[in-house]
Amino acid sequence: MPSDTLDPSSTALVLVDFFNGLLGIDMHPYTGEQILDNGVQLAEAFRARDALTVLTVGAMNPPPSGAYSAAPPAPVFERDMSPLAGVAKVPDWRSFPEALGPKPGDYVMTKFSWSAFHGTDLDFQLRRRGVNTIVLGGIATNFGAEGTGRDARALGYSVIFVEDAMRAITDEEHQHSVRYTLPMIGRVRSAKEVLDAWGSA
Repeated sequence: MPSDTLDPSSTALVLVDFFNGLLGIDMHPYTGEQILDNGVQLAEAFRARDALTVLTVGAMNPPPSGAYSAAPPAPVFERDMSPLAGVAKVPDWRSFPEALGPKPGDYVMTKFSWSAFHGTDLDFQLRRRGVNTIVLGGIATNFGAEGTGRDARALGYSVIFVEDAMRAITDEEHQHSVRYTLPMIGRVRSAKEVLDAWGSA
């Protein structure tokens, strides 16, 4: 991606919900092994340049006690979410794969909604480090990745979505986000293009 410039002092990698549960179930168009491999390569490239790597986990957990003055009503879903039913059956489902980390210097955070920004200190942690560009991968494409990207754009960050470091419940959902929504938020690139950009930086 010759038109893109990555500055390690102002760029962070955010991998949304690359934990064992979501990597270990059937999603599309990439296997868990494929996006994990891309995520590991990206994280290693960022760490080698002392650029921040952020790992999130816990999107399915309720907020901690006292997070709200009054408990919000329970969400009502019209969609059948049974394809995700196997997440909690994966061994150590809330843990990160050993190959990914976390490693020293990573910022590990729990999030409580699709977006890694909502109700967390992620914006503060990025701004205090001078970050203005986010390279983003996540599960699912149209949930965690897109939700985080939307909030990042609203907060003024430049966003690069790594298409082959994302997966969704169906291929159709992944392709729709990648073709129509994500290009309206930021840039869509492959892991190789991001790694090549680091190589030419």
